[in-house]
Amino acid sequence: MENTENKIEINVVFKSEPDEPKYIVSDICFAYEENQIKANCGVLSLLMPNKTSCWMWKTDLKSFEVVHGTSRVVKLIPDKLASAIIINHGTRNELHPDNGVFFIDLVTDLTSKFMNLIHKPEPQPNRWGSLRTSFGPDKALSTPLPETQQSLEDNLKNLITSLNNFKEKLINGEPPADLFQAALPILNMSENLLLLCEAYMKYIHPVWLSMDRTGLIDTGVVHNKRQATLEKHKADNDSLTRQFKHIYLEYFSTKRSSAG
Repeated sequence: MENTENKIEINVVFKSEPDEPKYIVSDICFAYEENQIKANCGVLSLLMPNKTSCWMWKTDLKSFEVVHGTSRVVKLIPDKLASAIIINHGTRNELHPDNGVFFIDLVTDLTSKFMNLIHKPEPQPNRWGSLRTSFGPDKALSTPLPETQQSLEDNLKNLITSLNNFKEKLINGEPPADLFQAALPILNMSENLLLLCEAYMKYIHPVWLSMDRTGLIDTGVVHNKRQATLEKHKADNDSLTRQFKHIYLEYFSTKRSSAG
């Protein structure tokens, strides 16, 4: 049972923004040590309206390697999926048996590597508080979390499963159009992973460092880092899907033009 007797919660509410299809909320938890604040752990939640589950990552300062590594891996996925389809579409025979699965194996191996580095943050101390921030509409702060919650490890396992299913489609030699459609859910999952990775790297981690350095909550740092995160999210919106479609369409448009 959660000890709430010595807990305080600070909700940071900014000007309302238009409703978004995804709500991201961060909780930076901190302890009181000798009248100073010391960051302890951080929780990132991704809530999708009308979904019966949500993503919830429990992190700390040591999570940077895993989160940063995950962000780099998902940025590889558009190119690797498109390249796999293009190679798979080429002429395959005994002399050229390549079916593109190498690109998928590369991504799954890297994902497994970072998944194995995940560790559990330390438990909360007796006297603690939390700084809650929304990267979306204000109502996300009060939106109840679904009972089913997926951890970072769960998310990476699901990504690996999806990639392996895509690999089977490559082995079976499914048509490029079918492979294109099969890639889209993987790209959507990758974009969600990137959103949370950026929220950790652009907001949670630097705000934590500021807390540990000063022993205080600097509202200016909180505001600036949140704005930087929102700008990064806006710039990267659907970027992985757009990159994949560009590579795919450029290749197959050229093939059609040559055939014509």
